[in-house]
Amino acid sequence: MNSYGDIRTGMTIEEAARRLHVAAPTPGAVGCDYAQIGGASFMLDGLKIVRIEVASQRVVTPSGIHVGDSIAKLKKIYGARLSDEPQFYSNDPSDRTLIVVSRDGKDAMRFEANAKTGVSEIYAGFESAIHCVEGCA
Repeated sequence: MNSYGDIRTGMTIEEAARRLHVAAPTPGAVGCDYAQIGGASFMLDGLKIVRIEVASQRVVTPSGIHVGDSIAKLKKIYGARLSDEPQFYSNDPSDRTLIVVSRDGKDAMRFEANAKTGVSEIYAGFESAIHCVEGCA
């Protein structure tokens, strides 16, 4: 729930770039910011990664979920641990936000999905960062 390959929440964006063998972006040193490297977006608090965002079908979670999977598959895998709410900015009742929190409560994953088309985005990171719906807010 807290990684993208070798990239983990809590590490610096510079360390993430080194692991992906790409040049490090230059985010702000304080507050919330975003960086994009290696096919993912990284929410930063200062220089530390607090959330990872992907919309690629190539990315698979440790539980086997990827973009395009159905809400039914999410519910089958995560069961009662999965919360299911309407998407914040949508009036379409088939647009859902589904969140599963790690057993220790520190990390979480959020899935933006539609009942007809399945998962469109996957967010993983610190539990507090998962709930931000407008970037850092």
